[in-house]
Amino acid sequence: MSEDVSAKSTKSKKELRKEQIQHIVLAVIALIVIIALCWAWFVSNTRVSGTGAQISSQGSRFELATTGANTGVYDGNKKVEGTGKVIGDKTYYTTSGEKTAVSWMVGADSNLKNTSKNQTLQPNSSGRLDFSVIPLVDDLGTLNFTLKVIPYGVGTVSDEGAVQIDGAYYVPLSEAEEASQLLMGHLLFFSSYNQSSKYVGRLMPSETFQLTPLNTSVAKKLQNYSIYWIWPGYFDQYVTRGTDQSLFSGAEGSNLDYQNMLTNINNQSAHFFINNNASIPRVREDMSSADIGICSNYYNNGDETIGTNVRYVELQLTAAE
Repeated sequence: MSEDVSAKSTKSKKELRKEQIQHIVLAVIALIVIIALCWAWFVSNTRVSGTGAQISSQGSRFELATTGANTGVYDGNKKVEGTGKVIGDKTYYTTSGEKTAVSWMVGADSNLKNTSKNQTLQPNSSGRLDFSVIPLVDDLGTLNFTLKVIPYGVGTVSDEGAVQIDGAYYVPLSEAEEASQLLMGHLLFFSSYNQSSKYVGRLMPSETFQLTPLNTSVAKKLQNYSIYWIWPGYFDQYVTRGTDQSLFSGAEGSNLDYQNMLTNINNQSAHFFINNNASIPRVREDMSSADIGICSNYYNNGDETIGTNVRYVELQLTAAE
C-alpha cells in the first residue's frame, strides 16, 4: 500500500495611429472545479467557474469576431451579444457598429469548459478558444494582443465589479492575491498545439503578443486564430519532455519554450507553488525524482489554494493596432 501511495505521489509530484487606435477585448468565463479524484491532493469539491468573454473596439479599422453555438453558460450579467454577420456558412458576432464589446461564443471545439454546467475547468483539463479578425481597411498592420486572467471569489451585490451568476454574486480578486498569482502558472496558454510538437509559443497573461493578419490587401478578409490552453494535472508535465502527457516535445531544437518555462518557474515560484516557506528545489531537466516529488507537493498545494478561493475565471483578450 505504501509503495502504491509513493508511486502516485511521485507521478502527481506538476499596447499607430494616435487618433485611430482600436482596442478589442474578447473574454470568456469558465467554472473552475477541484473535484475529489483518486489523488489525495484533491481534498475538496470546490468549483471555480468561467464567466464570459468580451471583445471591445474603438475606431473602425478592424473588428474582432467570434462564432459558436452560444455564449458561455456562466456569462451571467456580463453577457453582451455582438452584431451578427454571415460569412461563408457561419454567423460571426462582431464589434461592428455601436458595439464596443461582445461575448465570446463557445461550442464543442472552442470553449473554456463553459458550454454547459456539467463542465468544469480543473486540473488535467485542456482545450482551445477560437477567434477572428476582420480587417476593414487595406493597410491593417500588426495587431498587439494581451491576455488577462481575472479570477472571481464569493462577493455581494454591493461589491465593485461584482458578477451575478445563478443568483449569487462574485467579485474579482486582486492580482496580488495568492490564488490570482497561482493561476498565472497553473492555467497556461499557447499559440500552437499538436500531438507531435506539443505546446508551442506560450502566451503570458498581461504580456503583449502580436499577430499580423494575412491578405490584408483584401478588405474584410476573415482571419482565424486559436489559443490553446491547459491546466496541467501533474508538476512533472512541466519538467519531463516527450511523453504523452508532457507539455513540451523532446525533439532537438524544440526546447526554447521548455527552457523559458523552467526559467519562469524558478524566477516566479509564487505562480506555481505553495511551499509554506520551505525550500524549493531548483527546477531543471535533470531533477531527481525526490526533488520532483517535493515540487509536486507544492504544486498540488497551489491547485488546492485555487480551488478553495476561486469560483469563476474570466479570460479577456485585448487587441490594438
